[in-house]
Amino acid sequence: HSRRRNIRRKLRSREAMRVEILETGDPRFNDEAWLAQLYALYRAVYDQSEIHFDLLTPEFFSGVLKDAASNGRVFCYWHCDELLGYNLCYVQGDKLLDKYIGLNYPLALEFNLYFVSWFVNLEYALSHGLKFYVAGWTDPQVKASLGADF
Repeated sequence: HSRRRNIRRKLRSREAMRVEILETGDPRFNDEAWLAQLYALYRAVYDQSEIHFDLLTPEFFSGVLKDAASNGRVFCYWHCDELLGYNLCYVQGDKLLDKYIGLNYPLALEFNLYFVSWFVNLEYALSHGLKFYVAGWTDPQVKASLGADF
């Protein structure tokens, strides 16, 4: 019961934010200042993470976001006019693949954005007829507490 109560408490912070879902290739990704902000949030997560994959370059990141053919979705989380963070996911077959996350520390922590984004991604997958949400293998304890199978 305490785990459910804790999740419900964290999800309440969603009421204070707006979720915007952009497709990769959206014209907004032509704005270099916006791309720099998104990359900085990606780097904030990368820099504090204990597990490192290859560090994406700003050029690679820009190309990924501008690629309309990739079937990507960028879930942006806003509080007023402040970007709290985002997830870059891909729709592939019957799956929503969560690839990259960018977080605006410490605001993302204050708003429990990791937990909120998990449930927003699940809702998106369900509402679009997708059978699986694939979140990757980092932070297995946190993901297991949210119901993930490994």
